[in-house]
Amino acid sequence: MAARADFDEQGMTYVAPSDNAKAVLLLTATLMAGGGRSGVRPLAPREYNSVGQRLRELQGEPADLLRPEAAALLKGLESTVDRLRLEALLDQGFALGQALDHWQARSIWVLSRADEAYPRRLRQRLGQHAPALLYGCGSQTLLGTGGVAVVGSRNVGASIVAYTEQVGRLAAETHCTVVSGGARGVDRAAMSGALQAGGRTVGILPNNLEQAALHRDNREPLLEERLALVSPYDPATRFFSRNAMQRNKFIYLLADTALVVASDYGKGGTWSGASEQLEKYRAVPIFVASTGDASPGLRGLADKGAKPWPEPANRAELEKLLADASVAEKGASDQESLLLDADGRPGGKPEPVPAPLHSPSSQALADTETSSARELSPRVRELIVRECQDLPKSAGEIAATLQVPKSQANQWLQSMVEDGSLEQLARPVRFRAAQAAGSLFGPAPPPEP
Repeated sequence: MAARADFDEQGMTYVAPSDNAKAVLLLTATLMAGGGRSGVRPLAPREYNSVGQRLRELQGEPADLLRPEAAALLKGLESTVDRLRLEALLDQGFALGQALDHWQARSIWVLSRADEAYPRRLRQRLGQHAPALLYGCGSQTLLGTGGVAVVGSRNVGASIVAYTEQVGRLAAETHCTVVSGGARGVDRAAMSGALQAGGRTVGILPNNLEQAALHRDNREPLLEERLALVSPYDPATRFFSRNAMQRNKFIYLLADTALVVASDYGKGGTWSGASEQLEKYRAVPIFVASTGDASPGLRGLADKGAKPWPEPANRAELEKLLADASVAEKGASDQESLLLDADGRPGGKPEPVPAPLHSPSSQALADTETSSARELSPRVRELIVRECQDLPKSAGEIAATLQVPKSQANQWLQSMVEDGSLEQLARPVRFRAAQAAGSLFGPAPPPEP
């Protein structure tokens, strides 16, 4: 069952968890907001992956375990996890209900790896080693926009903060999402620069998602769906350095390219995360800041293969850098596997990562340029319907996707509302593909649990 989008009391888009997400929560989550569990241990990632693999063999999905006819599936899963333990985990409806109410009051949604809205980049690049659950607040759509990951040390001087904020502002001007970790220093400077310039950002948090979701500085961009805060950990979890280290890879894997602004040498989360990408995942091109005197940390990352950031000064130069990085990434992915084996090492044949729906092809963009002053072309109409098929979109989001003025996007959207291709929603104004229009593209293949 697909997740249902609605609006919470603050007017933010709230996506109710799917039945798949509820089942995975019962099996794997600590449900801290519900007061925790008593006498039953949630499945560890390896255990859940075994259950998911067996479910696929039985032609089932996690949601099937919540249905009245689940007994046959549970019997089939006895070879992976003790049946009594599975039944005890699934019989935690009261704790789950408490947790979901608690999270909804804070506009926090939950995605399972079996949900179609789950970021394709994580699922395809990590396979079953992608987090079974993602908790978040804000626009889920932003998780698939790619963009530039900007990372760096927490303790940096004013000049580095100013430099990083300018990187964020240029990304906003280029309609490029900034992906970062939300920590003080470089991370927050990059996100702040982008948001202040009207851009969009994704923050991958290792702890305290609940606090971040309620922080007054985040409310406006969350309401405007220019900010998404995401964590693979329970929204109430405290800071643990191990979690911070583990989440670093998600920052890179959700981006198209990465810039390391500042780093210690041989220690710290920035060094660890960048080294992991350069030596293990090789998912995206990694650059290091090249202005001023290079620190030992940046020189060390350059020795590992990071490239000097060409310091783009305007939108055209950043667009060219991102286009070149995309070509380089594709070439690398033809040579290196990004999927992991059972021990977390690279292995196997990688699947190509498709362009996200909101990153139109060059031909689609050409269509928008040639049709912006006249009637909407069939190709652009099709692209807009695709964009609005899963989650409602604002005129601003469509304008950013198609790289056209917002007034032009509004004109197209209103025209499609009039002809029945789209439905217009209120509080706030969003556009959703009408059922008949959405069916033109056929059902998407089901993702693996």
